[in-house]
Amino acid sequence: MLYGGLDIGTTNCRCLLVDEEGRSVATASTEVPAEFRPPDRAEVCPEHWWNATCEVIGAALWGAQRPAAEVAAVGLSGLMHAPVLVGTDARPLGSAQLWMDQRCTPQAAALQARFAGSDRRLDLRGSVSAPKLAWIAAHAAASIDAAQVVLLPKDFVRMRLTGDVATDRSDAIGTGLFDP
Repeated sequence: MLYGGLDIGTTNCRCLLVDEEGRSVATASTEVPAEFRPPDRAEVCPEHWWNATCEVIGAALWGAQRPAAEVAAVGLSGLMHAPVLVGTDARPLGSAQLWMDQRCTPQAAALQARFAGSDRRLDLRGSVSAPKLAWIAAHAAASIDAAQVVLLPKDFVRMRLTGDVATDRSDAIGTGLFDP
């Protein structure tokens, strides 16, 4: 029996397979193409994360010389603050703004001002999902209207792997959309 770990990073995707004793059996890694457009844009097409995931899983299984049926469980980790809007067909509705994308700075400032002095003080300096979604609402409202769900990159991959829409508490808190 094997256990897998997937890390969906900003510009890299990695897979680790370990045996029942926790010993590394195989690893694989590949780059994820990101687009950087000065002065303030950094984004990734979510399909690139999915393609990279498929590639590293296949490479790790090949390296382990073991069938996929021997993988009992897979854990996911990944970058935060890159919201993926998904439509009814489970397809992304556009590229995901990466954590370093700063085009939403005005939206972050507006949200920061809105919650200043309240119990719900949020650190919204442009890296969390809430201001990014506010930017999308202001500049690409059709994507917001068509979205059925907003996922983080690892959760987009989880949905593709399992059909389940889910996240974890720590990632949810980091979005600026979840009230702990």
